[in-house]
Amino acid sequence: MMAPSWVLLVAAVATVLLHSVYASSNAAVLYPNQLQTHQVIYPNQPVVYELRTDADVSYEVKLSYRATTPSKFTLRILDSTEGLHKDRAQYKNMRRILNTEKTFVRGIADKISYVQVSMQVEGISYLLTQAEMDARRTEFDILLEDVVLQVLPRSAIPLIVVAVILLLLMFVCVYPRVMQLLSPDNVIMKSH
Repeated sequence: MMAPSWVLLVAAVATVLLHSVYASSNAAVLYPNQLQTHQVIYPNQPVVYELRTDADVSYEVKLSYRATTPSKFTLRILDSTEGLHKDRAQYKNMRRILNTEKTFVRGIADKISYVQVSMQVEGISYLLTQAEMDARRTEFDILLEDVVLQVLPRSAIPLIVVAVILLLLMFVCVYPRVMQLLSPDNVIMKSH
């Protein structure tokens, strides 16, 4: 016996709602410009974070980890329409310098974005067996930072301002003095 079409419709809507509730409750939340420290991950056990983004605003997801636990991290941006296990886009990790990884995401109206963090153990140990290495926990810090002018993380702006001020001071104060010391008049006076 076939179920009435309204029952199938209600079942489909309930399934979608339950999946949405499961997806949102199964992920930790990252808010813009709030650093999450001491997050824990195990090899081959991805961790998913919901990204609280505003529409048409660009963000950078940054992850840093300790050098004492050599690891290879992968960041993947996912969205709610594809579920938590399908890629929206596979981004190549942007940076393997100073134990950090980063990727970019842009907020889309009426869509929830996620970042999936995966980790693989790197290196060898003379103290730990391979099984112990494969079960080793790794701590990391993660940040969702808004980006200014599509390229500059907000935290970089004060550093840029300080660098510009220092360059201006050097140009206004130091450069004239150096030029005065190197001028031909000054060299002649010192030779007599």
